Amino acid sequence: MTVAHALPQGKLAVKWAGCGSLWWHRPGATLARTALMNTTGFVHGSREVRCWCTPETSGIVRLNCNRSRPIARYEDGVGGVYLSVGVVRAGAQNRLLLHPRVSDRLPVDCYLVALQSAIHGSIDLSSHPFSGHVQLVSASERGGAQELLALMWPGSTVMSTLGRLELSWILKRQKTTSW
Repeated sequence: MTVAHALPQGKLAVKWAGCGSLWWHRPGATLARTALMNTTGFVHGSREVRCWCTPETSGIVRLNCNRSRPIARYEDGVGGVYLSVGVVRAGAQNRLLLHPRVSDRLPVDCYLVALQSAIHGSIDLSSHPFSGHVQLVSASERGGAQELLALMWPGSTVMSTLGRLELSWILKRQKTTSW
């Protein structure tokens, strides 16, 4: 007999499968107030440029650092399973809080994926490209290149210039590309 893991009401188990290109550390007065932030964008020379497509597609992923073992590298949080309420609008941005990290054996509700035009094809955001349950965190575009962060539930798809991409295909591509 297996014991069911009960999630707190209103919480999702999110597998962080892919991340955006831009990272920064938001220091706090205490460890509990320290956070790592991630979003879409591009590195241009020595500068990092967000280039969010529209105000509706501006957003960040926040990972609180108040853990017993602090995160040493930004990428150390990627691949884990976290609790979240999903994407919420906070001020002028979308926000996705991934906290706390939970057992990787917990059944996953949805996946945070990074979609890049060089790998997944271009996505026309004005054409309602997603089917199924999808929440867009952020989208950036610069010089024809695109990067999106989205929460995708099993069975959801996205239409790009490569055709209709299923979540399972996207997840396989996330594993083969480096962060």
